[in-house]
Amino acid sequence: MKWARLIAALRLPLAALGLSLVLAALAVVWSLQRLSLAQRRDDAAQAQLAQSRDLLERQAGALKLARDYLPIWQAWQARGLMGGYGRLDWLQAAQNADKATGLYGFAYQVEPPRPAPDSLADGLGLTLTVMKLKLPLLVESDLDRFISALQAQPVGLVRVRGCSLTRTGPLPPPPLNRPGLMADCELVWYTIGVKTRPQP
Repeated sequence: MKWARLIAALRLPLAALGLSLVLAALAVVWSLQRLSLAQRRDDAAQAQLAQSRDLLERQAGALKLARDYLPIWQAWQARGLMGGYGRLDWLQAAQNADKATGLYGFAYQVEPPRPAPDSLADGLGLTLTVMKLKLPLLVESDLDRFISALQAQPVGLVRVRGCSLTRTGPLPPPPLNRPGLMADCELVWYTIGVKTRPQP
């Protein structure tokens, strides 16, 4: 009887204690879950911060590179080396060189542009265009003067692949202003294509 009364008296406090223990356990579990969630969020935030710092450093490096090379880029653009095919500009440059050296005109042929070899382009998007010229000359030195005048023109980048001379008139001394030589030259014009990044 005594034990029964004791158990009956303790039933309510024991139930309250059990409920308190269950609630405390639930609170601990909830706190651990919240802590784990907060830890994951903190890890994600740290990773995002590291990515942002890395991106910022790369952009700062790219900006410094752009500032360092901007004058070269602008000079290349002004010279016509950037941006693509400039057949009319090249032809005008050859005409200017012909006029500057007092020669006798020329015949020309321009081949379609094609990519430069990888060994030469080195990832630049370099394109080459071959221009063939036939130049009547009075003396051999006229060819050197023409090439120098052509390369001095503020248009693109041109290199001489090769020239051959053929006699078309009498041996020297030539008649005044009567060309006796024909130069067959192969010139190569180089351009760098400008790739634009698509907008998001």
